[in-house]
Amino acid sequence: MHSYLPISDILIYRNRAFLITEIVHCYLPFTVALKEAGETDYWLNVMIAGGDLGEEIYKPLNILLKEVISMLVVSLKTAKKNGQ
Repeated sequence: MHSYLPISDILIYRNRAFLITEIVHCYLPFTVALKEAGETDYWLNVMIAGGDLGEEIYKPLNILLKEVISMLVVSLKTAKKNGQ
């Protein structure tokens, strides 16, 4: 004999799954962007260390990258705080 969940339990589980999906969709773009920014930082440092990139190009790019990272971190913290 099978034991089935009542419809109310099924709806609760479905709503929880929907909420988890929404949270992942909210945070995922920020986390992916942060990962990509970290990778960009790595490659900029590799290029400067290898002499493939001059200081005059590296410095403004690095400043801009740090600003982008800061904005992403603040946005992610705000999204978490707001429960999105």
